[in-house]
Amino acid sequence: MAMVDLHLLAQTVVYCCTLICGFFVSIPVGLTNKNFDGMCMLYGDFSLKSNHELMMKSSDHLNCNFSIYLNVLGSIFYSLFLLAYNAYALHKSRSNGNVGFEMWVLPFILLNAVMTIMILVSSCIVTVGLNEFCSGITQSIFYSSCIDAQNKEWINVNTGEMFNVGNFYELLTVAKLASWVSFMLWIGQVALGILRFFRNRAYRTRSSDRDRFSDINPSA
Repeated sequence: MAMVDLHLLAQTVVYCCTLICGFFVSIPVGLTNKNFDGMCMLYGDFSLKSNHELMMKSSDHLNCNFSIYLNVLGSIFYSLFLLAYNAYALHKSRSNGNVGFEMWVLPFILLNAVMTIMILVSSCIVTVGLNEFCSGITQSIFYSSCIDAQNKEWINVNTGEMFNVGNFYELLTVAKLASWVSFMLWIGQVALGILRFFRNRAYRTRSSDRDRFSDINPSA
């Protein structure tokens, strides 16, 4: 029984990690969106009343929904599919060492490159959106940091109802870090895919040369 394909093992582990990162981005952003009474606080605006109540005005919902749906559909479901695909191939590689050389590579390199770019955009949205929102908060005389503004009662400027913002800064800090880790992992996945592409092409070239040599020298 042959050893597992180490290159395939590395790609499987990376897909597992991007899957986990998907949860650590989509869940905190989704919870924060829910805590903010359905409003997106990334790039959000607010006004501060004299009684220390913050009146929140949502930014475009796309700012939050993009990161949520991208990580659910891309980092979770897409990674889960490829994790299962690679795990099956990894299992088969124990009995057939050529499995890794027979797998599709180029389509996944292109898809992973697109995912990398989109995760980069999502990371920038979460990071810059949170920073701009916190910058607005710290300009007031009531809060010196976003941490101080957590778990406070704010007013929805659209409905006039009170809501508790919860631990929004801690949640989005987790999402921000996980998003950048995910971005680095997708870069690594693209690099592994490119390496596999050239490795497989070299393998097929060697196999073709051996076949030609066997045809020329059938007794060899």
